[in-house]
Amino acid sequence: MRFEPRSSGSPIALSESNTPHDLCLRLPESPKHVPWHAHRLLDNEVTLDLPLRYPALMTSYLLRTAILLAAVLAFSQELPSPWPQSAVLEPADLAATLQSSGKKPFVISVAFPVLYRSKHIAGAVFAGPGNRADGIEALKKATIGMRKDADIVLYCGCCPMEHCPNIRPAYQALKESGFTRVRVLRIPTNMAADWYGKGYPSEAGSAAEGGKP
Repeated sequence: MRFEPRSSGSPIALSESNTPHDLCLRLPESPKHVPWHAHRLLDNEVTLDLPLRYPALMTSYLLRTAILLAAVLAFSQELPSPWPQSAVLEPADLAATLQSSGKKPFVISVAFPVLYRSKHIAGAVFAGPGNRADGIEALKKATIGMRKDADIVLYCGCCPMEHCPNIRPAYQALKESGFTRVRVLRIPTNMAADWYGKGYPSEAGSAAEGGKP
């Protein structure tokens, strides 16, 4: 990665040494206020447009940019799934089961509280969020006294299931507790698109039995 200012008297320059991960920062002895711009020249060069008053400002900006890019890349990557494909339940199948006269599974929301309060699957118990220790504790409390072969369905729906931060820890916690029939509801996009928008059984607020956010 190389930064090249257009104007002369550049107050800052960045270059890479022979080691790919060794980023070198060179600052002038007497920095001045020089507006500068960097422009993409080759595929391995980065462009920025930023007025610069002090070298420290640029250093801080680059650090925050690097953190943001790392977060974006991490979010864009698909998380590994701890469950087998047989444990994935389609929304249409769960909706049909809930609308039938047969035995219903124990549905647990491991989403963020605001999502559950807004609307949730009819009859679902709140026990989340699954990415926090208190959420996992709530999940364990919600399943105390249940048979280990109880039919449990977990769902979140805050985002596409491939990137969901809640569903995987919740699934692993129940499996580690000895539950053998744990399934996850497949939400390709979010609950609004994949459940509520299709008219599947839903209710608002914290009316479900068992747990409240």
